[in-house]
Amino acid sequence: MIERAFVTSPQAPPVARGLRFHLAEDRVRELLMGENLYGDPSLALRELYQNAVDACRLATARREFVDPDRHSSLDSDDRDDSDDNSDGDIHDASAMAIEIEIEQGVDAAGRAFVDFVDTGAGMGPAEFEQAFCQAGVRASDLSERIEEAAAFAKADPPVELWQNSRFGIGVLSYFMIADALTVTTTRLNRDGSVGDALRAHIPGPTAEFDLNRDAPAPSHGTRVRLWLKPGMNVSALTTLRNLVLVCPFRLRVSDRDSLEHRWAPGVLNRGSALLPGVADAVRTGPELWWTSGWGAVLADGIWIDASRSGMVVNLAGPSAPPLTADRRRAVRLDEGVIDALAVGRAAAAIDQAWHIVGDPGWLSRTSAFSLKIADALVLRAIEHQPTRSHLHGHEYAIGVAGYTLGDEYSGPAGHTDSVLQWRFSRLRSGGMFEAVGIAPTETAPVPALPSDAVFLGAAGGSQQIGTTDAASPWFGSAASVYEAERLLGHPVARIVERARELGLRVPRDADSLPESDPIVRASLSFNGRADADGEPLPVTGLAILLCARQLDVSTEQVVAALDARGIDFADRARTLHSSPLSPGVLRAMSENGEGIAPWRNAVWMIGLEHIVAASRASGLTVATLLAELRALGFAKLPDLELDGKDVTDGDLVLLSCDQDSRSPFYDRSQPMPGERMAEAAERLGLSEETLASRLASFGVSVVTTPRRPPSVGLTKKKVLKLLGMSTKQRAAVTAHDLARISRDGDGEAPWLDPRKTVPAWVVAGSALRDGSVGVVVSELRELGYTVEDPRTAPLTAVPGTQGGSPSRATDTPAAPGGPPAGAGGQ
Repeated sequence: MIERAFVTSPQAPPVARGLRFHLAEDRVRELLMGENLYGDPSLALRELYQNAVDACRLATARREFVDPDRHSSLDSDDRDDSDDNSDGDIHDASAMAIEIEIEQGVDAAGRAFVDFVDTGAGMGPAEFEQAFCQAGVRASDLSERIEEAAAFAKADPPVELWQNSRFGIGVLSYFMIADALTVTTTRLNRDGSVGDALRAHIPGPTAEFDLNRDAPAPSHGTRVRLWLKPGMNVSALTTLRNLVLVCPFRLRVSDRDSLEHRWAPGVLNRGSALLPGVADAVRTGPELWWTSGWGAVLADGIWIDASRSGMVVNLAGPSAPPLTADRRRAVRLDEGVIDALAVGRAAAAIDQAWHIVGDPGWLSRTSAFSLKIADALVLRAIEHQPTRSHLHGHEYAIGVAGYTLGDEYSGPAGHTDSVLQWRFSRLRSGGMFEAVGIAPTETAPVPALPSDAVFLGAAGGSQQIGTTDAASPWFGSAASVYEAERLLGHPVARIVERARELGLRVPRDADSLPESDPIVRASLSFNGRADADGEPLPVTGLAILLCARQLDVSTEQVVAALDARGIDFADRARTLHSSPLSPGVLRAMSENGEGIAPWRNAVWMIGLEHIVAASRASGLTVATLLAELRALGFAKLPDLELDGKDVTDGDLVLLSCDQDSRSPFYDRSQPMPGERMAEAAERLGLSEETLASRLASFGVSVVTTPRRPPSVGLTKKKVLKLLGMSTKQRAAVTAHDLARISRDGDGEAPWLDPRKTVPAWVVAGSALRDGSVGVVVSELRELGYTVEDPRTAPLTAVPGTQGGSPSRATDTPAAPGGPPAGAGGQ
């Protein structure tokens, strides 16, 4: 490593004085008006549009400040507050006064131009010189504007003003598409009077120009004409029709072919090609529309490439997100603001948009972005129990049954028996199965919420929380409580309360658990909660290290935060502060073996070749590295006798199943087949006896008899045999019979196991497909199955078992005393 000493001799005179950084003006100007910054030259049109909106907002604020009563009257008389279920061309807006007009055309000399005309506040000489002509200066930063903003805030009531301008460099972007500008402007003064009309022609970004008085204008506002560069192929109509989803003012854009598009204030533009799925959008507030397809999050009505399932949310004013320099994307989105807006409109959505938000498929898609929003809607439906929806082609009372992820599937989808029985009981109580002969129960189970999927280990990753990991099983531990808190954002007490409502175990001290904090959430986010077998994992030492690094805290602080909440973590974590990890351990934990990110997940197998490479690079023994990794919480490590072993290249060849020195490897649980021994002996040039001895020293045995291939589940042939059918009977099995004995009713695997009772939820699902529960029960029993009749099945009120981890749906045993294989159930 090259080292430099940053020491200055006090006796040495400076070589140069008064140095400072300077900007190369021409280069910077070229950057700000070039495609390297903005990427798409047509985005200059968006800059002009947003400046026009800012000008109109300032004019509105000044009129309100001067005459609040008149402004309020005009606002109520002129604004369009009607429902906006019309299409993108707002034809009935033609009678309204246009506040922003954009026209693209060609003048008499054949020169192409785009005009931006607004009825905004305009500019005076000071604003023109100090803001319009100064890159990096915003008009809102001028002393007069600051004084004016203070006066607005002191008014009674205060006058609201929010503007888009963030960077003060937009004017230079105009020259991406134009080689000259002509600007005419008339200022609306602070006292409501109209100033002098001004005009400037700007022949280029570096040219000098004069600001002159112009002929008096009929009203305040600004016209900016862009004289387009020769060959510049931009369309103001197409660009703004796609980008402007909601305009706060009356807007019209037209082109040289007399085509036009109109916007009414606050009305959703349904003509954008970027958002084609909003034809059926229903508005329930000035900033929110519910839609059956894809929507988006907008910034002050502008598309920012933030797609969102099921809704269009317009974040404006103080809620508008910070944007990148080109204003094409949000730097970050405040999900809490979006959740609050949508949750606050849940009651209106139930009343006005239930045909959209009441669809289980819609709830499922929305849950991937926000379980809080989905929960709020289902809770409102539960409060209004007559609310109904459709699932599997049948109507049911979602207000009685509730909804959670997985209800839309007919199969188990990884759920436990108790969850599937609860699902059937809920849907039955909601009347889903009435048409097939299964009457609703008088007592209803606990209705479901979308967020219950987190408690039940059924939720996939949420884009909102930035993870694609599936939710872990609920173990009833403190870690389970805090993991649910991290994913759902509810207080710990609410997490515990809902777990109890669902019949799930909670820690003994659940009522005294402290709230979570950023350290706990971060440490859990780096850690899998269960291994490949579904067993709980402690927070690994690696997760604690990564948490400490991310939050700039010590590992002792992380350990203390987890300890205070009863969250299990790897023993080695307690000594990380005093005994840091060695380079060899870091190499073993890293995916590329270099001791740097990306890091291995604790639930992944770390192959022997990876650990041997780390051992050779660090000088630590393989056994030492394995011991360290186990202490750090890594669950999947080679199961070999490695104490005192120097693993050679030949050992890696011998132990690898494919004799390529790479995973997978033989170990104590996977012996080497005898037929592979001869291949290994020939490859390594050693006798089979020598190799067998070496394998034995690692704890690996050699089997001389062929091993049975791993089970691939029940085959159709095996199922029919278990049903006691002869070869002749099996040949006579019909397609209808095969559909009946397949779990999904499609005549294909997976098959119903004759050794186990067919549960009520399977029978009910089959009845939904075929029309009669009595027929399904009868046919299954005739085929030889033991059947739980869903008409008389007991109610499962909650999905929890209040005990250990429940068995999966495939483990349902046949009823005691049931008929032997091949006998008909009674």
